[in-house]
Amino acid sequence: MKKLNTPARIGCLLTILLTVSASLCAQTLTDFFDKKDTTALYLGIDFTRSKLINDPKVDVNLLRDRDYTRINELIVTEAKKYDVSALFHKKNIAHDLGFVNAKNMQANVEEITSLDSNDIHHLKEEDIESLVKNYDFGENKGLGILFVMEAMNNQNN
Repeated sequence: MKKLNTPARIGCLLTILLTVSASLCAQTLTDFFDKKDTTALYLGIDFTRSKLINDPKVDVNLLRDRDYTRINELIVTEAKKYDVSALFHKKNIAHDLGFVNAKNMQANVEEITSLDSNDIHHLKEEDIESLVKNYDFGENKGLGILFVMEAMNNQNN
């Protein structure tokens, strides 16, 4: 199996800033972006609807069961390279990958690969809304940051 490049290099990321709880108190998106001290929780990258394009020989079970988790852990363990706090202009962003890693294990391996380059943009707004509506964040409250991976293209350029 070929090694996948880092998430920043391998695909199209849709960034969703979502509410983790209906009880947001006084926090708004404006607060989040304008105030460096607004707290947030980094939840990871959701690969459940992602397509891997032009790599029909990939072991999709290994990709789902090992690599998705490793990519998520890489973002946290290599924080200097993938600085989520700096990306959103925050002093400090906590992280909890447990939910998204468990969710990624539910990805349908029969739908992961594609040979259609048009699948690079296969998700529609309603697909993302449906994904978010099905999230259960348990005890987490406040603002969360979640990336939804739409596709990764293994085409040689």
